[in-house]
Amino acid sequence: MQVTVDAAKFRQLQESEQLFLVRLGQVRNDIRHIRQMVVTAHNGVKAYKGIEHEIALHSLILAVRLWCAALNEAETVIRTAWHSQPIIREDARQTQCRCDKRA
Repeated sequence: MQVTVDAAKFRQLQESEQLFLVRLGQVRNDIRHIRQMVVTAHNGVKAYKGIEHEIALHSLILAVRLWCAALNEAETVIRTAWHSQPIIREDARQTQCRCDKRA
């Protein structure tokens, strides 16, 4: 999925919102590239025997570890932006209040 943002509208956003979108886009790009590494390594694990299989398995393990790190970074980007945006904080408080009333 690709999201296109008009440059003029992007410049109208607050700096924190611009930074969030840039960081989120970077993480998304990293995850996309690492996913391709995982798929390629996984195909190699299935296709090869012997030393080639071991090399492909090592590549797969490395790619999965990178994938986990990128997902962790994505979670950090979202979490830090979530807590820094006043509107989002207010929405979270309202959601928490609604959840408390149901319990």
